[in-house]
Amino acid sequence: MGTRNLRKFILAACVVVVLILTMGVQIAAASSIHTVTVLGEKPGIIDLTIASVGFDKTSGIVTVTGSVGCATPLDLLFVDFAAVQNRGRATLRGFSTVAPSCAGRFTASVESDTTFAAGPVVIQATAIACASDGGCAGEVLQISAVLIPREHTSNSVHGPR
Repeated sequence: MGTRNLRKFILAACVVVVLILTMGVQIAAASSIHTVTVLGEKPGIIDLTIASVGFDKTSGIVTVTGSVGCATPLDLLFVDFAAVQNRGRATLRGFSTVAPSCAGRFTASVESDTTFAAGPVVIQATAIACASDGGCAGEVLQISAVLIPREHTSNSVHGPR
């Protein structure tokens, strides 16, 4: 690596470190897909993607961002979220629902009666869609992530294409 490229790399790394240290939103790391299940009489009319899982340490709220791609016009589209975190003998559960538009991004704030904390969490997203020409389908996407108290972008996780 030449001196010029090394300097660019070091500068980029410093910028990333500064951004990580100054950002207030907490993001999840190490997302991995557990299962994808496609249901209904019209499988393939939707494609659910989770782009990132965020975590606000102060409020304890988990934020899920992503999108839903649609292969046909829809009359109904919603996504339910459930987050589960085991902390010692306690199991925390939080829920949220969004009604995104096709090909649009969504953000869901998943809240629990008590606050989520840094550590492992399992998130299940269930998308339900009904096509304008009849027939409905669903896609269930379950991922695991680790909520960490610093800025980090996790890998996108999506269902079958």
